Amino acid sequence: MTITAERPTAVVTSQTPPDVRLSTELTLVAVSTAVGCAGRLVRCTLQDWGIGRTEVKAAELRTAELATNAVQAIAASHRLNVISIRVLHFGRSVVIEVKDGDPRPPILQDPHPDFHWDYYLPNGGGKVVWFELGLPRRPLDDDTVELSWLLPLRHPKYGSALAMEAENDPELLQRVRDGLRALDVS
Repeated sequence: MTITAERPTAVVTSQTPPDVRLSTELTLVAVSTAVGCAGRLVRCTLQDWGIGRTEVKAAELRTAELATNAVQAIAASHRLNVISIRVLHFGRSVVIEVKDGDPRPPILQDPHPDFHWDYYLPNGGGKVVWFELGLPRRPLDDDTVELSWLLPLRHPKYGSALAMEAENDPELLQRVRDGLRALDVS
């Protein structure tokens, strides 16, 4: 399925369209570090979905651009707000949406021929800027292919997962904190 520019003319809801195969969403405080988080969300999500490296890199860069614009638009309003990133997989394409609280229309500085983009004003206010990235057809692509391989399987003989006990390990917590901080720098 291909998303066309007519999409925003319908009544907009925050629900995921019924023909979406996979989706994920993240809401972030509209500060400069949100741009890196948005890019990481897209990169990790698309890699998990088996999308090719070229498409992942292109989507990550375009998402960072949209997230930067959203954060700047919110900063201009001098109020604390959030942005939301939603990634939708339609089988033959991926749509990435960035929502912010500023209703002013976006201006595309560097039009890229491989991306179809547009924006719409959702019922709750603000705007959603989105782009669609077509995915190359692979030899065995078929609309009837099940994507259940993406979900973990539990073998019946192993039963339910064991509950994990919380550990009070300050060194472990320090390493986790340092690792998270290192991610924020890159």
